[in-house]
Amino acid sequence: MRGVASAHVECVVRMAAVDVVQLDEGDAATIGAACRLVIDVFTQFEGAHTPPDGMSEFARFVNPTTISRRLSLGRQNQIRLLNQHNQMHQQQQQQQHQSPITTPVNPDTTAATTTANASASATAAADTSMTQKPEETEGGGAFAFVAVPKGGGGGVVGVIMVRDVTHVCLMFVDPGHHRRGVARALWDRALSHIAWLVSISPAPSCITPSETADSTSPATASTSTHSTTSTKAGGGFTVTVNSSTYAVGVYSRFGFVPTGPEQTKNGLTFTPMYLSMNSN
Repeated sequence: MRGVASAHVECVVRMAAVDVVQLDEGDAATIGAACRLVIDVFTQFEGAHTPPDGMSEFARFVNPTTISRRLSLGRQNQIRLLNQHNQMHQQQQQQQHQSPITTPVNPDTTAATTTANASASATAAADTSMTQKPEETEGGGAFAFVAVPKGGGGGVVGVIMVRDVTHVCLMFVDPGHHRRGVARALWDRALSHIAWLVSISPAPSCITPSETADSTSPATASTSTHSTTSTKAGGGFTVTVNSSTYAVGVYSRFGFVPTGPEQTKNGLTFTPMYLSMNSN
């Protein structure tokens, strides 16, 4: 069993011929480019055997407005987790007279780990009060990383998105960059961020892998889907993904194993998979 990747890493990961950077909810241009990449690659590798209702379901999920809102919710959840983490340690310090509070280092940016102020709380309240579908408001939102050629030229060549802390819901790489370590670079960066979020989560849910496949958009090396998440239990945690047929081999190389046979929901065919991580 693989150990948890260290959270003390650079914000920009350099591997192969790409830089991996976190996607910001306000970066409309990059979000749009990432969504176009996802749709194009999904259509190329999965379109021939995906019925119209499946294509529509996938396109609904990979929508720039929806992605931006999920990223915004994810940022708010991160602030909330940090607040809870700091409050918990402050209480422990007061009760046990132990050492000062230490907050786990965010692998992406120091600024993002600051405690939320009244303005951030007001923003969160305003955003979550918007009219949204249930699946867009439940859980902890999402975070994402994109891969771009070193030097900044050439646009987005890969993207990974994780929702509700531990469920990989999108991973796509431009065909021209397959087998160049791009998927691995994206996955390693996402796993490091997952480990950090789990480390500051005060009350994780403990869901077994068999309980994680509730629905819908497949994940290839090129994709992924959304489903109930699993988080740490006994010091470790579980990452889940609903892999498209094309990407099963990719996730298997990352250490994922199937939780059951291939299945189809809402016109999308996928294999539910999971990866258990220990804390060593």
